[in-house]
Amino acid sequence: MNKSNGADPSASGNARPKVKVLNQCVRDLSFENFAAQNEKSISSVPNISFNVQISTKESGTNIYSVSVVLKVDAKSSNKEEPIFLLELDYGGRFLVENLSLGQLKPFLLIECPKLMFPYIRRLVEDLTSEGGFPPLKLDPIDFGELYSREIERAKSEATSIA
Repeated sequence: MNKSNGADPSASGNARPKVKVLNQCVRDLSFENFAAQNEKSISSVPNISFNVQISTKESGTNIYSVSVVLKVDAKSSNKEEPIFLLELDYGGRFLVENLSLGQLKPFLLIECPKLMFPYIRRLVEDLTSEGGFPPLKLDPIDFGELYSREIERAKSEATSIA
């Protein structure tokens, strides 16, 4: 009930968006420590690259699954010898209500990964530390920027095909 005038906001179509995290989990995980396998010690700061991919799917009425796949590749400073490779598929299920179709996709691809990122960051930090390396502390990811770049890429592909 809206306390100001006693009206139910959902009756007028002005219902507030509702989001609930139903669950989060590691869907798949791989950590390959090439340095340990090859009995090599690391004497310099490695070159680290990472890639993030986000996917979504509807898995019920107003329930959406979001997957963040993170790949972290560490190589020696001369970029020749692999040091470690971490691949993480982290998923979450979200109840999302009262969003228009135009708002839903950006919400799922920006806001849901933001909610999951602290857990992803902690996993990466713990895995690299347990693997014998200094903990890798990922900088925050601007999921809004990733979404904007993907929209621009899709537009340019559509333009080049036409």
